[in-house]
Amino acid sequence: MVDPIALWGALTGTTGLGVAVRREFMASRRRLRVERGWHFATSKDGDEIIDVWVYVMAWNTGGRALSLEHCGFSWLSEGDVKTFERQQGLKMDPGARLWNEHRAEINMLGVDAIEVSPDGPTVKVMTRIGPLLALGLDPLGDDVAPFVVTAAERYWWGRPGPLLPRIPADVSREHVAEALARIRDEAERPTGDGHLYGLPRFVPRGLEPES
Repeated sequence: MVDPIALWGALTGTTGLGVAVRREFMASRRRLRVERGWHFATSKDGDEIIDVWVYVMAWNTGGRALSLEHCGFSWLSEGDVKTFERQQGLKMDPGARLWNEHRAEINMLGVDAIEVSPDGPTVKVMTRIGPLLALGLDPLGDDVAPFVVTAAERYWWGRPGPLLPRIPADVSREHVAEALARIRDEAERPTGDGHLYGLPRFVPRGLEPES
């Protein structure tokens, strides 16, 4: 005959072991959520757009600390099939399309890495939008994907979408387009090889990283 007390102890002991194993698994799991963000700097009355910043946001939803080493934005552009065929000495199928990946990484300002702690504050790495506009991106229409690179060159990706999915409610779309055109014309085109570019990091006054 089975002792009910012993059986209950075995069951609860097994359940407790399962909970402990799951807790240990959750604590050792690496998880990072990545999103893109934006900020319009306007005049006091809100009628004039002075500048626009975009940023990569990362927060740790796992159980282990992660070190953010690189971050930025990635996007695709359609390439010229005939040029590619000529350069590579091959023939693609009729109707085939060619896509090139481009990445723009935000300069870390001499910081080797930024720690992203579990359940800690959201990390934001900002840059002004001007250099990205100088690369020909349409901030209201082109899809870009934010990314973060942690130790061992592990990539974490956010959802793709426009750099500026929304505009201030009290500013017309025409005024936003004019301001963005001015910001683009005043910005320097980032240096790069056509596929990888460097972006200057923007840090609001008073939040400069410690050297």
